[in-house]
Amino acid sequence: MRLLQAALEGGVLFWFAMVLTGLCLLANVYTLFAIFAACKFFARRKPIVAGFCPPISILKPLRGVDPNSYRNLSSFFLQDYPDYELIFGMEDEEDPAVPVVRQVMRDFPNVPARIVFAPAPDEGSPKVASLALALAASRHPLLLISDADIRVGTSHLRAMVQPMADPKMGVVTCLYRSEGRGLAGRLDAMGLTVEFQRDVLVARMVEGVSFAMGSGILIRRSVLSAIGGFSAVTNYLADDFLLGNLPRRLGYGVDFAHEIVDHGLATRGFGDLFRRQLRLNRGIRVSRPGGYAGLVFTHAPALSILLFAVLGGSRFAWSALAATMALSIASAWLIAGRLLNDSLTRQALWMVPVRDVLSFLLWFGGMFGSRVDWRGR
Repeated sequence: MRLLQAALEGGVLFWFAMVLTGLCLLANVYTLFAIFAACKFFARRKPIVAGFCPPISILKPLRGVDPNSYRNLSSFFLQDYPDYELIFGMEDEEDPAVPVVRQVMRDFPNVPARIVFAPAPDEGSPKVASLALALAASRHPLLLISDADIRVGTSHLRAMVQPMADPKMGVVTCLYRSEGRGLAGRLDAMGLTVEFQRDVLVARMVEGVSFAMGSGILIRRSVLSAIGGFSAVTNYLADDFLLGNLPRRLGYGVDFAHEIVDHGLATRGFGDLFRRQLRLNRGIRVSRPGGYAGLVFTHAPALSILLFAVLGGSRFAWSALAATMALSIASAWLIAGRLLNDSLTRQALWMVPVRDVLSFLLWFGGMFGSRVDWRGR
């Protein structure tokens, strides 16, 4: 009590409340801007180039299995596309994903597909090592790199390839909506769909697209060679980010396709959630340190709750809290629930502020540490 009284007399708490008020106001402005950025992106429609279907090699790095592995992988064998192949990269034949892949290949024999094995390197990313070997086994000028936990519709390749009709376009990536099981899985999924997709749409509008996401990275083979191949990203944490960022630095176009894929999370509990989110946060921190610090403005609900606690439930604090929560929930419903067509968000809007508080804590935790976990490694 004496410490609090001293802080009040010295004005420390007052100025802290003023800073929080400013942060909360800017966070709400950010939310409004995110709504504008999302609406503008989804209102954009580019003409379809009929008959533009260049051959594509799909590179899939795999390690272990997920609850929906067969369903996810088989969706890539069902593409309404004239000429494509699938190359699966794994570390060894003992991987539990091997029999799943072989079963899918037997079920869809008309789609060219093969498995290549790349022993885990002593240094660098095992995922990128698998991609490098898959690249050597591929044949086509366009390469689609897609994570194992992604499920797509039958028109996925057609949607992804359309921006490549512009010869200046070097990389195309896509948005996604996540799905998870249990409370931890649903909170994990909501963070990726409601918050991360919102933030990348804001980034696109502010500075253009200078990154790519593992939900889908369509890159020209010539562009990959221009940045130094996969060896250019093997020693970095966020390889998907760099596969968009490095081509952008060389002057190639990078953009989103008008395509949304499904991302199936295998989150088994809050331990899994924390490991995944810390990996993502640390990846953003080391890739874009300034941008990572600026993410404080994306946590309007958490900031308003903190302001409420500091002000002791004053009328102003109640008003700020109510207005912020209403705006955040409306933004989540519009961007994730409606534009991204995410059923989880529509069914559990009450989780939006809970997830934001959790994200705020994980954002703070992501400022520290240099180790991450990728599928048990």
